[in-house]
Amino acid sequence: MGRLSVIEAVIHTIAWMYVRHADGGWEAITSRIFHKAFEASGMLGTVALVFILILPLSPIRHAFYETFLNVHIILALITFVCTYIHCVASVHPGGLPQLPWMMAIF
Repeated sequence: MGRLSVIEAVIHTIAWMYVRHADGGWEAITSRIFHKAFEASGMLGTVALVFILILPLSPIRHAFYETFLNVHIILALITFVCTYIHCVASVHPGGLPQLPWMMAIF
């Protein structure tokens, strides 16, 4: 289930980047990521999820378990906060429709 969520987030981010690139190139992508909370939180959340997917690989986890555990918890918190910001910072009045689900999870 966790891997599927990461894959969905990566596909979601790639799809957004494809459309934004077609509209204005890489400059449009970087401009939105660095100046808009909606896009910045989405990108940071996706990056955190990708790290959560990579870190549990057996050699890393077994060699540095305490570090792995602490980093995993921090990345999960970053992902949760970024997802919340992503839902709230939407242009839709009241945020994205997923916002009540985020509040229920918290």
